Amino acid sequence: MINVNKKVLWISDYELDLAPGGSQRSDKILIDKGKILGFNILKVNKDNFKNISDLNRFDIIVSSNLAWINQLDPSFINKISNHHYHVRVEHDSNAYLNPEQRRKLFPVAKKLFFYPTITMLFLKNFMVTFLKML
Repeated sequence: MINVNKKVLWISDYELDLAPGGSQRSDKILIDKGKILGFNILKVNKDNFKNISDLNRFDIIVSSNLAWINQLDPSFINKISNHHYHVRVEHDSNAYLNPEQRRKLFPVAKKLFFYPTITMLFLKNFMVTFLKML
């Protein structure tokens, strides 16, 4: 277990017990696998993300659905994008992000994961247009 003691902050609007949707299910699968691999994962949601005052105490930040979190605190995207190791898990079109937030969040991510294929098709077309804006 090479990942023992690596601290991961997983940020997403909801958890599976609060909103049993597809993104919550895939988040849970990834979190459970990460724990098996030895990662120390703290999951926060729209109700408790403001309790995390220092993102830099985590080795890795994983951001998933952030629609509600972005509404509650739009500056939180900046905090995530300033972290030294951010991983983005994308489940949908992320239409809740404005172009500036996309420019901050996506290029700095060390890894990007997209679900499912329909999202990839949508985002492929969207990202081509978005990247031309950079």
